[in-house]
Amino acid sequence: MVKIMTAQEAAEFLRIKSDTLYSLIEKDNLPASKIGNQWRFIEDDLVNWLRSKTRSTAISAKDECCGEEKALAEIHQKFMDATFDAVFLSRNRRIIECNDITLDLYGYNKEQLIGEPTTKLFATQFHDGASWAKTADRTGILQTVCLRADGTAFPVEISVKTVFYDQHITRDQKCLRITAVRNIADFGQQYWTDKVRSVLREYKVQSMSPGIASDIRPEH
Repeated sequence: MVKIMTAQEAAEFLRIKSDTLYSLIEKDNLPASKIGNQWRFIEDDLVNWLRSKTRSTAISAKDECCGEEKALAEIHQKFMDATFDAVFLSRNRRIIECNDITLDLYGYNKEQLIGEPTTKLFATQFHDGASWAKTADRTGILQTVCLRADGTAFPVEISVKTVFYDQHITRDQKCLRITAVRNIADFGQQYWTDKVRSVLREYKVQSMSPGIASDIRPEH
């Protein structure tokens, strides 16, 4: 009988952390299917995948290279965890990794974000305006409006860096985009751009400061 597992069950089965599980889906072709916002795994597929990773104990140049890549990956994760900004990585306009600050800022858990389009985090009025940061070879800072999982809005500054890594695939697929998000809800309306102020009037605005909530929509 086919046994289907949740992400938590699959992680426990492989004896790894949930974050490692999601990373293996993206980076090492761990077999998984996404149904709505939930990942599902077939036990036999996990066993076959694990067997395919079995290797001899002989140390080769390839093993050393893999060890270096693992060390770099660990450094990268420590950097993402150390920064004070929300940081997420995207490929082909979909989120492939994020730090804990991103989850706290937007009110999602990691399973709800990994694999989702980057537009999920932004107010619809900025989907076109932010596209320069996702489709062009540009780097810079942009003010925009983001949405939390509960629908409340907040203004942010985003800084986008594009890293190209392969010349043999399409333009979108050969690059990673690193997006840093800084909440500016408490900077004051005078700091925001006209478009940000205009868009925020259409939403309930939640300040990120503990115990402070504000609604900048005019009274009717």
